[in-house]
Amino acid sequence: MSASPRSAPHSDPRSRQRLPRDPDVVGELLHSLSQPLTGLLCSLELSLHLPAGLSLEEIVEQRRESVAAALQQTEKVIALVQSLRDYLDPC
Repeated sequence: MSASPRSAPHSDPRSRQRLPRDPDVVGELLHSLSQPLTGLLCSLELSLHLPAGLSLEEIVEQRRESVAAALQQTEKVIALVQSLRDYLDPC
């Protein structure tokens, strides 16, 4: 089996853009990081607390939607963490 042709944008060092050095940048990145983390938490909580009376198909669909939303939020967190690393990297 070969490696996946799809790679994350931050995996190629040439695609990284340096952020300007500004004391507010870290605060902004941390604030931006909290938003997808909150969304991730909500998606996971929703997948655990389903209303009573749902059919099996409805439960499966709601859980699928919650997991899909959680995956999207996780991708945002990963990208923001990479931005923070890029910003803090002295090279």
